[in-house]
Amino acid sequence: MSIDNFMNSVSRKKIGIKALLLDQVTAIKSIDDFACTIIFRVMYRINFLYFLWYHTLTYCFFLTRRVSYQALMDCR
Repeated sequence: MSIDNFMNSVSRKKIGIKALLLDQVTAIKSIDDFACTIIFRVMYRINFLYFLWYHTLTYCFFLTRRVSYQALMDCR
């Protein structure tokens, strides 16, 4: 799954990010456990885990392509 496809499928959802990643079956069928690990790692790099653990209702549309792409490039 490319970054563009992921951002297009996730950014329109009004569901908490943590709930989306934990409920992969109904939300995004192509994300597996390895991809979730990478996503959590990227969010950690952009200091997004604060929102995941303390604000579990943070919505997916707060993610932007620019922030996510930059975080992915930093993880290389």
